[in-house]
Amino acid sequence: MFLHWHSGPGVRVPGTAIAADLPRRRPATIPVTHYYDAKRACRKCGRPFLFFAEEQKHWYEALAFPLEADCLECPPCRKDERKLRTLHRQYDALLARADRSEADTLELVKCALQLLESSVFTPKALPQLRALLRPLLADASGPRHAEATALLSRIKGIAA
Repeated sequence: MFLHWHSGPGVRVPGTAIAADLPRRRPATIPVTHYYDAKRACRKCGRPFLFFAEEQKHWYEALAFPLEADCLECPPCRKDERKLRTLHRQYDALLARADRSEADTLELVKCALQLLESSVFTPKALPQLRALLRPLLADASGPRHAEATALLSRIKGIAA
């Protein structure tokens, strides 16, 4: 018998059951003996998607998520979220470097602009980004001047 936490009318896709491996999963109040493909709507973009039975098996058995955990975002939105987390980690690592090179500074500004364009950062970060670019813009003959100018142009576009 299937008593999955997330089941409900019209949610499960018939004929898609795969057996659960109970010893590999966290103990649960309501036992789940099978996983079914489940219809979902993404909380971010609203697109319908399937939370596949194989994916559920991986989540609840290999990753040991509790059965109360549910997939709320479609695969493209989850992928975008992972990219933003990676970008944020890269930004934090570059920001923490005391011996940041000009190339590192440019990469730091690029990361910050992408995070700003993705609404992770607010426009309050723009003055700091301009300040980071100032030394690179001061030397018009420097090898990084053109790239810094292009980034400053992006900053001006966001600020407008």
